[in-house]
Amino acid sequence: MAISRKLLPTLSSDNWVDDSEKKADYLLAHFFESDYSQTSLYLGKISSLSWVIQEGNNDMPKTLSLLRTTINDYLSRYFNSVETEVSINNDNQPSSYVYLNLYIGFTDSEGREYTLSRLLETMDGKLNRVIKNNNLGV
Repeated sequence: MAISRKLLPTLSSDNWVDDSEKKADYLLAHFFESDYSQTSLYLGKISSLSWVIQEGNNDMPKTLSLLRTTINDYLSRYFNSVETEVSINNDNQPSSYVYLNLYIGFTDSEGREYTLSRLLETMDGKLNRVIKNNNLGV
């Protein structure tokens, strides 16, 4: 059963976003920048990368699992068939940095399939950079 078309409200000149690619980009930005306890109205319902890192508590398998589950749950509010893969990128990492590969696939309400890819750079438990991956790498 398909999810009906859902608009994403923004506080930008884009107003209500309907375009699936733009909506997914906004949702990821919100996820990266949100604070889990930023409101008492939706306590426990805010999807937040900082919360995932804090809850993971330097346990990488737990952090990866929480990240995958949290992103899947969050994006499933807007899209169908959300699949998330998260892995550690072990190539040339300085000791205080962790690089995570994030791949997300989903289908919109019209049946179009999309894939997003990001490289997350964290340093000492804090998000440092988000890098969009393209077909040629970073």
